[in-house]
Amino acid sequence: MLSQQVTNDQKEITAIVAQLGRRRGQVRWGVDLRAGPAALLLAVLLGKGADVRYVSGSVASRMAEAFHGEHKTDAKDAVVIAQTLRMRSDLPRIAMTDAVQTELKLLTARRIDLVDERVRTILRLQDLLGMVSPAVERVLDCTKKGPVRLLAKWQTPAAIRRAGAVRIAQELRG
Repeated sequence: MLSQQVTNDQKEITAIVAQLGRRRGQVRWGVDLRAGPAALLLAVLLGKGADVRYVSGSVASRMAEAFHGEHKTDAKDAVVIAQTLRMRSDLPRIAMTDAVQTELKLLTARRIDLVDERVRTILRLQDLLGMVSPAVERVLDCTKKGPVRLLAKWQTPAAIRRAGAVRIAQELRG
């Protein structure tokens, strides 16, 4: 077993995969994620033809009960995954999928992240606006580009009043 923190960086991941490939013949890799933060790691490992096994959250949780120690940490999770991989040969193998399918998954995941971030930003903006001026918050729909552009240029009710209707209309048209 090897326990080493590795940055989610292609060069660093490739280097550790190569290092372990030189040390031993066949290395089995265990992961508890099949997408998201593990996507780069999986792409590198599968590109090298590595034997990658999936340790699901429920399996890891049951196996963690056998190991005593500190509360849940990344280091403890890594030990549980490694020990599970060592003791169980029935774990499902993660295989290379169709390149188009993989790209669609990555793009879809990225789009979901962007949408989630946009929703969080809008909610935070509405919350802040409600603290500054509840009346303005009720009138502006921050899901639209116009009100957000208006707030980017004039952040307070006084600034909006000073800008005037004509200037604001010009800004929204331009």
